[in-house]
Amino acid sequence: MARLYFPEDFVWGTATASYQIEGAYNEDGRGPSIWDTFSKTPGKVANGDNGDAACDSYHRYEEDIALLKKLGVKAYRFSIAWPRLYPNGTGELNAQGLDYYRRVVDALLAAGIEPCVTLYHWDLPQALQDKGGWENRETIEAFTRYAETVFRAFDGKIKQWITFNETWCVSFLSNWIGAHAPGNKDLQTALTVAHHCMVAHGEAVKLFRKLGIQGEIGTTHNLYWWEPYTTSQEDAEAARRNRGVFNEWFMQPTFKGSYPDFLVDWFKSKGQRFRSCRATWRPFRKRSISSASTTIAEASAATRRTKEISIARKCRSALSVPTWIGMCIRTGCTRF
Repeated sequence: MARLYFPEDFVWGTATASYQIEGAYNEDGRGPSIWDTFSKTPGKVANGDNGDAACDSYHRYEEDIALLKKLGVKAYRFSIAWPRLYPNGTGELNAQGLDYYRRVVDALLAAGIEPCVTLYHWDLPQALQDKGGWENRETIEAFTRYAETVFRAFDGKIKQWITFNETWCVSFLSNWIGAHAPGNKDLQTALTVAHHCMVAHGEAVKLFRKLGIQGEIGTTHNLYWWEPYTTSQEDAEAARRNRGVFNEWFMQPTFKGSYPDFLVDWFKSKGQRFRSCRATWRPFRKRSISSASTTIAEASAATRRTKEISIARKCRSALSVPTWIGMCIRTGCTRF
């Protein structure tokens, strides 16, 4: 068996998200996020768990960073809680919130660990959700202002930037499937949210470059690969639609500024509406692969709906290539 080696300059690191670890949900001026609301809605989260305390990293970040240093990691990806900086999503900056992240970044640098920051890891300020959330184009402007605050505050200290974590989760998982906050179950809402997030990403990238911020910036897409369960045309089409919804619906506007025609036609056949996605293409520089999985698509004879089937139970072919790939694409897409 061939042996695979990591390159000598490979950077080992760890990653977290603000709502997963910080706690201190109502301290030092932080406003509520959609995950505060969602997790406290009966039946939405197992055991009624929430992030009120989480890992208490807000108070114990120095211990956390000491553990990272002991572990030997050279990079740490974490996200900034938008409602900790802007409790209402926009308006007056909460200086205490920004100071917390200054302390975290300074402690990381002192420990020899490179900070890698995600601007949006799902915790939209509830005040913006009350106005429509990502379905409202005004949220794009609010995100850009928030991003500018963070860019200016950490220019020269943070050199690895990610705008969004897994836009498919922000849009389809959260607004069509309804499994994540805010828990909507409407396809049109999901499509609108996806589009607005892509535009917001592009606007942030454009601003980053206009301001001359040091470092690299990109986005994270969670990509899946789907294979048809049988050789039937229906299963083949189901697999192609799933690959399209997970991958091409986000990668094509990132790289080409358009949506895949076959999916546009399919969504329109379901009565959905679209805005055009005219975009500028920016060449990407690096990408990172996060994890691997494979799923099989089968079109149900009764409903013609696509379903995910466990590879352990249904896969009939040997697939050796990792195929659940999260890529950080350092590029830009913006609508004019």
